Amino acid sequence: MGFFRFLRNLDKYLGSAILCLMVIVVVVQVVLRSFFAIPLIGAIEWAQYFLIAVVFIAAPYATRDGEHIRMAELQKMLPPKVQFAIELGTRLAGAVCFGIVSYSAVVSTIRNFRNVTPLGMPIPVFFLPTIVGFALLSLEYLIETVQMIAGKDRSIEL
Repeated sequence: MGFFRFLRNLDKYLGSAILCLMVIVVVVQVVLRSFFAIPLIGAIEWAQYFLIAVVFIAAPYATRDGEHIRMAELQKMLPPKVQFAIELGTRLAGAVCFGIVSYSAVVSTIRNFRNVTPLGMPIPVFFLPTIVGFALLSLEYLIETVQMIAGKDRSIEL
């Protein structure tokens, strides 16, 4: 059970680590430029990459905490069975759609394995946040769907 919990929280740990790396890169860039007049080559590109990675990889954490945009007030006006059907459909659709996006990113990475981006970044490194983030997001929606069917979902009050 401990490994499963670790895997489910992997997005939180990776997102935090990447956010720290982004801050470190920016601080090092500022210190080198301000005190030594030496720029850190590629610092802006790395900071941009880390920002993208944080968004993709932290998305499952936002889903788990219920921080995604929802139309809860509108849903509360509907009958409980309709609410349940909408939530179930939304979670199943999320699991399937994000799984497809993750799979597509894997296929695209494999097809372009030896290619590089215009800035010289290898394609596997470029697509890694997309693959990991959407795979974890799909897994999160799948877990929430199973919890909902099992009646262990705390976010829906039926």
